[in-house]
Amino acid sequence: MTTRRWNHIVRRANLADTRALASLISESVNIKDGSADIAGMPRMDDNDGMARAELLDGDIVTLVAEANEALQGFVQVCWNVRPPSAGWMRGAVELRRHYVRVRHRGAGVAAGLLEAAVDVARAKDATGLWLKVGKDAGQAVAFYQKYGFQIAGSSIAMADTLWRERWVMHRAVRAPARVRPSAFGRTAIFPCGN
Repeated sequence: MTTRRWNHIVRRANLADTRALASLISESVNIKDGSADIAGMPRMDDNDGMARAELLDGDIVTLVAEANEALQGFVQVCWNVRPPSAGWMRGAVELRRHYVRVRHRGAGVAAGLLEAAVDVARAKDATGLWLKVGKDAGQAVAFYQKYGFQIAGSSIAMADTLWRERWVMHRAVRAPARVRPSAFGRTAIFPCGN
């Protein structure tokens, strides 16, 4: 899957991306200005090892945005993660680690990654996407709302040594209707001349 978006290409990450992806993970973990919500992301000294392990994990699809210079950002779609509501969110997959380098923000990279993540979830018959975002990350909440996510509730988790409350956001993913032959969809040809 490779999709051209604005001045970048969104594609599925592969093992050749391990070092660049590890660099992006390190960069996203080190953001302290509140513009990125990274609570719950494991802090590891071996980001190369973590990136490699996640690329090999069959339950995680990592998408990257790439331009001439390098990777601009990434997002992950994760299967087999229990959604916050096992009832109405059944079949939804987690959207995790949606990060774009600061210098590429506002250029459509985040939107391109999000659209590709929706396409991946839809292709694998997910019912929806869900994510957690900090309650203090108003810009991120507005971004996701712009793309059809709604606040579905909140969760509280320990991040470092502090308890943080986060919004749980959800978006339905509707798979394209499957074409089924029916009596009404068939064209009948009748001979003329009766």
